[in-house]
Amino acid sequence: MTDNPKVFISYASPDQERVLPYYEFLIRNGFNVWMDCKELHPGQNWDYEIKRAFSSAKFIVLFLSENMVDRRGYIQRELRLALDKRMESLIDDIYIIPVLLDRIDVPEQIKDIQYVDATEPTCKQRIAGALNFQLKRMGLVKIENNVDKEISWSKENFREVWDGIPGYEIDAEFVKLSSNEYNSVHEVGEFIRGYLLRLIFSYRAYKLQQDSNLFNLVQKKWSRTNTLAAYCQDPVITGRIISICYNIYAYGAGAAHPNSTIKCFNFHLNPLVPINDPDDIFLDPDEAFPVIQNIVRKNIRPLRLDGETVAVDAEDNGSQYQSEDWINSGTRDWDCYSIFTFLDGKIRFLFPPYQVGPYAEGPYYSDVPILDIKAIIKNDLLYALNMWY
Repeated sequence: MTDNPKVFISYASPDQERVLPYYEFLIRNGFNVWMDCKELHPGQNWDYEIKRAFSSAKFIVLFLSENMVDRRGYIQRELRLALDKRMESLIDDIYIIPVLLDRIDVPEQIKDIQYVDATEPTCKQRIAGALNFQLKRMGLVKIENNVDKEISWSKENFREVWDGIPGYEIDAEFVKLSSNEYNSVHEVGEFIRGYLLRLIFSYRAYKLQQDSNLFNLVQKKWSRTNTLAAYCQDPVITGRIISICYNIYAYGAGAAHPNSTIKCFNFHLNPLVPINDPDDIFLDPDEAFPVIQNIVRKNIRPLRLDGETVAVDAEDNGSQYQSEDWINSGTRDWDCYSIFTFLDGKIRFLFPPYQVGPYAEGPYYSDVPILDIKAIIKNDLLYALNMWY
């Protein structure tokens, strides 16, 4: 399940103005919140729409007040339905979150549920914390929205486990983006989701590849489980270009050690189009290659210490070593430069383990200053990077 679970706001109509700040706070923090005064439109069957929203909600935030306790009818029915639905949950699940707006006695039916006092300075944060706590238990970690240069984003965790011979275990973060300025930016998240889903599908295929000759249920679970983890770094907006990189880890069942790589997604924001390869960056990729290769090799190949190994670069303080031949082999053609991202004033090329050094050293990177290569970069990219001058 990857959709953002719905949070239903239950309240008495006279309390609308007091409840709206809670709705707005939760919306700002990336939750999928349903409140009748915000979601119902003229001409809709309000009874049907409320019932539908209530039935699909994973959480009920119940605002208790003198108005609510004294009123009979719809709000009392919502309370009864919430209690009935709560019976379907585990005893330690968070489903109903009572919020005390007034100094009243908590209804008998929900006295066993911890409430939040609206007079507490951190009341809103406590509600969000309770929602995030339960989302984490559900395998859907909701991280508060981040905003940078008119773009906001949030991340959701997808988790799926299947026990078999072999089995699999998947942890992946989906990123969602929105913007009032760049209306299509949400498609970036959808594009990345498609990439991650292809990985997920490939792991589900292990259900069709059971092999009792190599694995059995007597083995420790970790030794017969294929593991995939894909964690999203925060998006980087440089001018009118957005870059999102993923750290991807894979551990095959029975393998000696895990493997890791990096996957970066780069897009022009207006129009929203991907930046996939050197053809999207350079006027003439063939002419640009030796220039880029020379700069990259200088940056990741530091001073030679002896006849066989060299220090990685100044940032590593000479603590890591690798073969010069290894560097040259791992930077020999454009295929070796498929992972890149845009940062302030530079293009960063990244190299996963094994490509330019031993696995134990992890990934490497090399920064290429854009001012040094302006003459070979496409004009539209320079404009997008705010470097056309």
